[in-house]
Amino acid sequence: MPNFNDNIERPAESWTYPYVAAALDFSGSLKINIKKESKAKVGYSIIPKIAFFHTNKSVLGFLDEFCDQHNLQPTFRDESNHPSYTLHLGKRDDVEKMIQIIQPYMIAKIVSADILVTEIIPGLNNRKHSSKEGFIELMEYVTEFKQHLGNTESNPKYSLQYFKDEWDM
Repeated sequence: MPNFNDNIERPAESWTYPYVAAALDFSGSLKINIKKESKAKVGYSIIPKIAFFHTNKSVLGFLDEFCDQHNLQPTFRDESNHPSYTLHLGKRDDVEKMIQIIQPYMIAKIVSADILVTEIIPGLNNRKHSSKEGFIELMEYVTEFKQHLGNTESNPKYSLQYFKDEWDM
């Protein structure tokens, strides 16, 4: 059972929260990217992201306004090669806050969202990813996060096993 934070401020109209949760649940993307990064202590970084996609720009305008009401800073992208628009949340704090705001209304991605806000983001905030052992522990949660999303890439570039092999662990 997910652990909801009941002390979250929700200044927007009450009907907007289930709508935004449904947008993420059914047409949005909750992701974690693993990236090779020379500045990182172990050479890799773990980056949580949220993205909303739609062909109607006004839908993303609504989501952008929702983000503004909650002091979140999304980026907006117009895909020029086809009629599609994307609204991204890429700052760790923004991803965490968005999930906490809409989490009680989520259905399809609730378990992954819970893993993200109770294990992965706190681990990143506590700098667990700065040691190989901590990075491996976070990758275990990343694997679980992806499994609950149904994201079973047959051969992801950076998997838990990749890092265990890379670091002889």
